[in-house]
Amino acid sequence: MYNEKKLVIPNSLYFANFSNSYTESESEFYGTYTFVGAKGLRILDVSSNPFNCRSQIVGLEYLLSLNMSQSNCYRVNMKLFETFTSLQELRLDHSHLDVGFQDVKHNTLFAPLTSLKSVSMSQNNLETLPEDLFARNQHLSVINLSGNKLTSIPMAWLNLSVLTEIDFSNNNIKVIGPTVRKQLELLATKRPIKLHLRGNKLSCACSDLDFVKWIISTKVILDKEHGYDCKMPNGSILNIQLRNSALTDLELICMEPMLKIIMICVAAPLIVGVFLGSLCYKNRWTLKYIWLKMKMKWGVYVPLIEPTEGVKYDLFVCYSHHETEWLILTLLAKLETELGFKLAFYDRDFLPGSLIRTQIVETLHASRASLFVITESYLQSSYCEFEFQMVALRSLEKLSHKIFVIIKDDIPVHRLPFFLQNMWNRVVCLPWTDDEFGQAELWRKLDTALKKNRPPVLEEETPDASADEEQGMACGVQQETGPAGRSSPVMDLNSLTSELWHEVMMEQAERQPNSHDIRE
Repeated sequence: MYNEKKLVIPNSLYFANFSNSYTESESEFYGTYTFVGAKGLRILDVSSNPFNCRSQIVGLEYLLSLNMSQSNCYRVNMKLFETFTSLQELRLDHSHLDVGFQDVKHNTLFAPLTSLKSVSMSQNNLETLPEDLFARNQHLSVINLSGNKLTSIPMAWLNLSVLTEIDFSNNNIKVIGPTVRKQLELLATKRPIKLHLRGNKLSCACSDLDFVKWIISTKVILDKEHGYDCKMPNGSILNIQLRNSALTDLELICMEPMLKIIMICVAAPLIVGVFLGSLCYKNRWTLKYIWLKMKMKWGVYVPLIEPTEGVKYDLFVCYSHHETEWLILTLLAKLETELGFKLAFYDRDFLPGSLIRTQIVETLHASRASLFVITESYLQSSYCEFEFQMVALRSLEKLSHKIFVIIKDDIPVHRLPFFLQNMWNRVVCLPWTDDEFGQAELWRKLDTALKKNRPPVLEEETPDASADEEQGMACGVQQETGPAGRSSPVMDLNSLTSELWHEVMMEQAERQPNSHDIRE
């Protein structure tokens, strides 16, 4: 129920203290409080009374300081301070303004207080306040909002022309935005301005590094004598003295994720590049074969004249070490000794100390044609696939490069390597037979094919048969210095007989009981 109460004050009374003076009957009173004869009253303390902020106070036009802390302000009368035209200091601490300010519309509550210099509204659980709450209070210099739940400083308050101190201690401020920081710095250049931030759990996250730098270097007077509680990037709360050393530590912590990202960005492409590079290098011949095959399909390549430069051999022989005896006693004896062609094969022409794969490529490029001796043991050799790839590439690079295949065992075509099957229409297949007439036909075909377009340089290098015989008689077995100065026999392959070959192979078998391809 709305009531009216009159309070008679002596004219000479300067200070009146009515704190903790309420009675049981007054605890629920709200209405109009009329002060009579209070022209000399300048300071009034009515704190710790259940003063109902729905009431209205009149007759205190000359009052300078009013303490209404711990009042009942669950609801607020917008005309509460309508007659306080001279009031300079107002305290409304712990007065439940978090509920009462829900009814406050813009700047209507404090608008009559045109002389107000200091206002305190601490311990009110305030989470937000209107931006223009103090728009009419241009003489306001001190604002105390400590002990609330505010998360930011309203930008409009910083436009007050004489503002010198803001107390936001023990709130929920984590960071001050760049716009507010800029305005505070501008104010600090004009006059000293103090900002209280202790008791806030400030953010020292890497994204707020500029805010931390500002706290250290700002011209604004901060209450950082005992440090601030700061939430670190790892989530821990530390009380730190925000000095340059702390900033350096924080910058190092913040650089770790960035360094990791940089390392990942640099390392990932590098690893992928190395992996792809090694993969391409490992399969370079396959890729080159596919590329040449595509270019050939597009009609880029045309048949070329058989090259003469760099040619040293008529035939590059690919075989298994199990066929070495047959190669020397049969193939070499027929094609090189009898027919005068120059052959290249591993056991004689490859130099020790060099990579076998490199020598395969180099020897192949120095040969007019290639001959595969296909056997079961050759198909199981690790060098089989590589030699097929290289020969296939060479035949695509030089269309004049011929490919001969002697199949000794009964091996169907579908068991041959992919590269050979894919070029089967360009291969001259010569099945081996024990029949003398069949062998004669095989040698005839090889002789005819190899003599066709044979370069003159190979004709000139063809050895004289009589000279070979004399050399064979004189050098059937040569002596060279072996390991530790011991003599070791070096066999002239042209003068080997079947019996002598078997003796050499028996000696080798005793030294290497596990037979395997010596190139592997």
